[in-house]
Amino acid sequence: MPLEQFEYKHPKKISLGLFTRAFLFLFLTGLISLLIWLGAVLYGQHGHKALVISNRVMSAYNLSANALNYVKPELQHIFIDKFNTLGDIEISERFDSDVIKPIPHTRLWRIIEADLREKIDDKNLIISPEVNGVKGLWVSMDIPFEGEDHKFWIFISTILFRNVVISNWFAWIITALIISVLGSYLHTKVFLQPLEKILEIFKAIKTNKTPPRLDTSKGSPEVIDLYTTINNTLDHLRDINSNRDIMLKGLSHDIRTPLTRIRLEVEMSGIDEEAKNNIDTDLKQIDRIMHQISEYSNALPTENNDALNISEAIELFCHAEEVMINAVGGKFYYSIEPNLYSKISEVNLNRILGNLIDNAIKYAKQPNRTLVITLNCYRKLSDIIIEVKDNGPGLNTDELWRLMKPFERGDPARSGVKGSGLGLPIVDKLTKSVNGNFEVLKNLPVGLLCRVTLKSKGRPR
Repeated sequence: MPLEQFEYKHPKKISLGLFTRAFLFLFLTGLISLLIWLGAVLYGQHGHKALVISNRVMSAYNLSANALNYVKPELQHIFIDKFNTLGDIEISERFDSDVIKPIPHTRLWRIIEADLREKIDDKNLIISPEVNGVKGLWVSMDIPFEGEDHKFWIFISTILFRNVVISNWFAWIITALIISVLGSYLHTKVFLQPLEKILEIFKAIKTNKTPPRLDTSKGSPEVIDLYTTINNTLDHLRDINSNRDIMLKGLSHDIRTPLTRIRLEVEMSGIDEEAKNNIDTDLKQIDRIMHQISEYSNALPTENNDALNISEAIELFCHAEEVMINAVGGKFYYSIEPNLYSKISEVNLNRILGNLIDNAIKYAKQPNRTLVITLNCYRKLSDIIIEVKDNGPGLNTDELWRLMKPFERGDPARSGVKGSGLGLPIVDKLTKSVNGNFEVLKNLPVGLLCRVTLKSKGRPR
């Protein structure tokens, strides 16, 4: 079981992409605008509808009042029956026992009440939205006859109070949602498409892949100008990389030629064996540094479309490395969980492991202690963890970050070894090329822990 390091884990936060955030912003903005517009329409309708209803009541009030003034009381019920069959306005007798509901405090009812009280000269005028459980507009009407007041109601059914917009609220909401969703999606797609293409380019650069050129034949002038600038920048980066590769290859060739000459001159000179061995060691160190510089420059991802059984690949690697570690007087322990798959080439996996083991041998070996290197490979949720630990002198926590930078090394006084400082940066570069992660930690109780995190993939068919 691998030794776990204590790490503080921040609580997970919900992260929304740029497309999602822009879509939600436009969707909510459009939906709120439509709802505000709908509210304004409803608000404006109240005044107009209230006056229409009030005018109809006044027409019926004046007509029926004038007619009933000339109808004898015993014939009034015949007139009322005839009147009630002519439309949606009805006249009925009013009794003291009628259950009258007060007017609600809404804008529509306040306008109706104010208009009717202004037009009808009756201090005892009663206006109600419900009488005896029947909803509608009820207006009292008193008809004097031979010194007595005959009490009546004028009634308009609630159909006049139904709002066409409100009665179709479901259709309005669905329409508003559809318009908001479609409009937000189209706007977001159009405006964020250039950003998506630019993001693809930077993702390709991050993984050391060749980014595609952007199409400058269509689009707005601002987008075309941006695409042109990015294409020119990519061309400049390609030129820099090409010149760097040519320079490194030429430098490697130019340096190896005099190194070979120096070796021949040392062999042919009459110097003692100890001096000859020291010179040969220095020459091998120079040759190794040149090899690592070339390896770092060419640390590009090898295309691999199929998931690799890294359990088998690491086990084969460990068998070979065990012999080498034993040869330098060290001990090598490894534990590998079976059937772990990840999308990485075997070549790059071996380069990662080789640099980690080589770094441990070079910097962890001490004269008064047996070198112990441990390799663990296991699954953790959706990741595969590869850990290489040693029992060397290690480093202070504030020095660990420097090891990830090219040509940076730990304190030579700790190990007495001089290196190029490219081993761990090569591992970091290769790991990031497959969307993995590499970190250097303090091993407990002593030494260094190098942890590689790869994305787990299913077994290929």
